[in-house]
Amino acid sequence: CSDKPDIQMLDCCDTAIPPRLSIDHSPVNSHGNTILEFLMDCDLCMLNGRFGEDSNKYTCVSAKGASVVDYVFVSTKHFKMFENLHIDYISDLISQNGIEVEKFPSDHSILSGSVRLLVPHSTTPNRSKSVNSLQTSATTATQRLPKVRIPDDFLSNPTSIEVLSSHFKNGIENIDQVYESFCNIILKELPIKRKKTNRTRKRWWDKELSVLRSSLRKACKAWLRNKSNKVLKQEFVRAQHDFDRAVRSKKRRYTKWNKLQLLLKQRKNVKQFWRDIKRLGISENTKDSQIPLQVQLEDGNMSSERDVVLNKWMDCFKALLNRDSKSNLLPSPRAKIDVIPDSDQLNEPITREEVIQALKTAPTNKAVGIDSIDPSYLQHESIISFLVYLFNYCFENGVCPSAWRKAVIFPIPKSGMSNKHVPGNYRGISLQSAVLKLYTSILNRRLLFLLETYEVISDLQNGFRPHRTCQDHILTLHNIVLNRKLRGNDT
Repeated sequence: CSDKPDIQMLDCCDTAIPPRLSIDHSPVNSHGNTILEFLMDCDLCMLNGRFGEDSNKYTCVSAKGASVVDYVFVSTKHFKMFENLHIDYISDLISQNGIEVEKFPSDHSILSGSVRLLVPHSTTPNRSKSVNSLQTSATTATQRLPKVRIPDDFLSNPTSIEVLSSHFKNGIENIDQVYESFCNIILKELPIKRKKTNRTRKRWWDKELSVLRSSLRKACKAWLRNKSNKVLKQEFVRAQHDFDRAVRSKKRRYTKWNKLQLLLKQRKNVKQFWRDIKRLGISENTKDSQIPLQVQLEDGNMSSERDVVLNKWMDCFKALLNRDSKSNLLPSPRAKIDVIPDSDQLNEPITREEVIQALKTAPTNKAVGIDSIDPSYLQHESIISFLVYLFNYCFENGVCPSAWRKAVIFPIPKSGMSNKHVPGNYRGISLQSAVLKLYTSILNRRLLFLLETYEVISDLQNGFRPHRTCQDHILTLHNIVLNRKLRGNDT
């Protein structure tokens, strides 16, 4: 499929990737263009020609000619793991080793290289081997938790938390009271956040706009003192025109620069790309974002009474995903799975290492649930000990605090909403307790460990599985459609 001197779009994304040399300068055909599109779509780069002359050789030499038809592709983020690439002709290997053959086995060359592992190598657990512990990933992981902004004197006297932990040893009668006391202790230790009075600065604002705005204000005040003066009015109009023109120019430059940055981040880091999209939002000035305290009734009339509005919203979200108990719908049949060996490991007590691993991966600075507890507040040593007792008590007795069964519903308008007074035109986002999320993440990690180890989950499922994304299915579908088009089949 020929070769190409370099792939500039890939090289611009990562300066650590050196430019590629090319020994084959024949024109690129349709297969070559397909490969280049595949590389750019999957964020891959070609190793041929990037490690000196040893990697810049023909890979196919025959009586008809020589060309480069064998390649080595690697992800751009893993390029630094490869140290070299060698292309050895089979004819040279046969002559060097003195091997007598009647006919050369192949016209293609042998491509070999060295890889430097950047992480310690860990073996995959064998299905026939007993699973000694489900906390392997937690114990081998680092114990360091992410840095968060909490007061230096936070829980300087952890005696109160230790007293709560002792209740689990002596036996407790009401877990709700213990959990409520735990939340109150943490919230009392946190400083009161002061409401910001200054406005948020625009990202595209600079000193030039500040000077122009200052000049505009001075011109406006001078004209308001003497409105009969036409010269002052002309200066005010001119200052306003210059300010508005500069604002539009800055916005356009900032938007254009953001688009270029997003395109580069889309190829390098998909997660950072979506974080930036979320930070930018739909609009910087969304004034009509509040939900009106007014609803439309069934008869078409509007009501502003507080009790009527709250009951209308409650009835709307209460009916969602709550099936009528009298319905004749049969439950969906469950898949028949063989008994998993070592399933008793699921019932082992929750360890401290599992709690630390859950805290390490928990997102911080997110919206909190009804208990107002953020995961960043739970990284104190005495709090971790309390969580171990709490999780084990809930796990062994099959109970949980009542606060875990409550959620704060935050309505978000649906796209293309025609009437903002109808609760059904909003999508409810449930904000649950962060402690509950830690508990469920530990149980989910245990289940996934056994299901992945014994290959219970179908290999076709990529959703809700680590190291798998929707892009895998999209790439498979893209290749199927492309192959059918190349063969002339109906798609």
